[in-house]
Amino acid sequence: MATVTTFVDGTYGHNRRPDLGVVASNILDFAVTNAAVSDVVQALKILKGTFVKQVYTRIITAEGATATADVGDGADANGFDDAVNFNAAANTIAAGIAGTDDYVVSNIGKLYTVDDTIDFTLNHALDAAKIQVFAVGFIVPTLAV
Repeated sequence: MATVTTFVDGTYGHNRRPDLGVVASNILDFAVTNAAVSDVVQALKILKGTFVKQVYTRIITAEGATATADVGDGADANGFDDAVNFNAAANTIAAGIAGTDDYVVSNIGKLYTVDDTIDFTLNHALDAAKIQVFAVGFIVPTLAV
């Protein structure tokens, strides 16, 4: 198992307006950067003081074979979603389900008190899928400093 950091290059692509909330988004193209089964792919940077309500995965290009991944972070590998299908039809959007995924139980989400990343833990190798991942939340001003 390796940690793949290629997709988070030091930039921070969040819309950070506390009055409107936060949307972080990234495109992961596994045709360009292949990944192996059990790799942990860091998909989004999450800054201290961000409350992530939900993480969504949109399929741009299907893998072409059985391919799933868990969506979470370093504390809970599938906290946001378990076994997202990366071989679904284009424009399929997946998200965690309240009551089954730890961070979205009763639509609560997770407060990040330190910088972290949203990660995909791969259940299959990927060499063709292209996906968009985006997280929706808001800033807790007293923690963001």
